[in-house]
Amino acid sequence: MTIVKEIFLKDPTSRFSGERPWFSRDGAGRTPGGDQGLQERIEVEDVRQGLLSFVKELIQALRDKRMRMTLIVPPILQLIIFGYAANLDVKHIRTVVRDLDQSVASRDIIDRFGRSDYFDIVGYPGTAGELKDAIMKGAL
Repeated sequence: MTIVKEIFLKDPTSRFSGERPWFSRDGAGRTPGGDQGLQERIEVEDVRQGLLSFVKELIQALRDKRMRMTLIVPPILQLIIFGYAANLDVKHIRTVVRDLDQSVASRDIIDRFGRSDYFDIVGYPGTAGELKDAIMKGAL
């Protein structure tokens, strides 16, 4: 715990001379003068500070027993309840089939689609015009 306190109490400007350069970025996210090495160090420092803030807040949140229960129990209950309640299967899709092959294999595939719960074959248009009409009428 003392290590975390020391990290957060450290002066953030001690690693850089003068002002904190991450406040003086131009619109493109570069520091004036174009020092890429400095830019990379600043980005690493930003990530480091964010991670340390996350750790500090996590330690603070887990300190209280009620907060631990509030953070752990509801997500577990939601996973259990919504895991059984939500069903994202799309079934009974209205489908028309234009079989240009007319072979045994193609009729077998069409039959398999028709017997599944996912597709309802509602028509077999013979021409491209009939297929286009079915699409335009909303038969699909």
